[in-house]
Amino acid sequence: MRQITYIFAATIFTMALCLALTAPSAEGARHMASSEPAPAQAAAPAPVAAVSKDQEYLAIVNDAITGKDADWQKIRDLYVHTSFYDPYGGAQAIWYMLQRAGQQVVYEKSQEAMQEYNTLLAQHYAHYRSHMQALDMIEKGHLPQTEKAAHAKAMSAIISSIIATGDGKTPETAFRVIDPAEENIVLKTYFHYTLVSQEFRQKEGHFWDVLNYTNPNNKDDTGSLYFNVDTILTAPHRNQN
Repeated sequence: MRQITYIFAATIFTMALCLALTAPSAEGARHMASSEPAPAQAAAPAPVAAVSKDQEYLAIVNDAITGKDADWQKIRDLYVHTSFYDPYGGAQAIWYMLQRAGQQVVYEKSQEAMQEYNTLLAQHYAHYRSHMQALDMIEKGHLPQTEKAAHAKAMSAIISSIIATGDGKTPETAFRVIDPAEENIVLKTYFHYTLVSQEFRQKEGHFWDVLNYTNPNNKDDTGSLYFNVDTILTAPHRNQN
């Protein structure tokens, strides 16, 4: 009987020792707990991408291209906030870009070249220079004659939208332009004046180009036209869209 008791006690001791050796320590328990994966968190909904100024501008330009009524003042206002707008020398750059793209259309006669040309044309649709270049392409037979009326209408609408911003007689009623080249278009194409001299003026954070003119049909008809160039000189950093 005593031998059985010793055997039973030895068995209990052995089992307890095994449990002690296999059980994790307090530090080990903490490590195991920290190693367990955290419950999955519900994914946050993806933010809806805001429509960029480039996209907004191209959408309204597309309406104009397809023949819908166009708010040209809105088109021009949007244009100056796009990555396409260059306030410094834009007219010349636009002409050369379209000229190069137009040459590719002429020489390659491919859909890709035509697409590139049309893309540039849309990007600068608010600028009179793009329509002048397109009209030049049409005149040379490189674009369909059927497109002539649309570009001529756009040119007229752009000039009209400038004229609608003031009367040009004073700084307060100056015509608002988005490119210095527009000043000569208004002076020569709309009023048919001859430029005599030009001045730059500024006051209280506003800027003007003043074009002094004479009327070639009446030498006694002289004066000045004011053009507000705030948009050009205070344009935000480009290529942010």
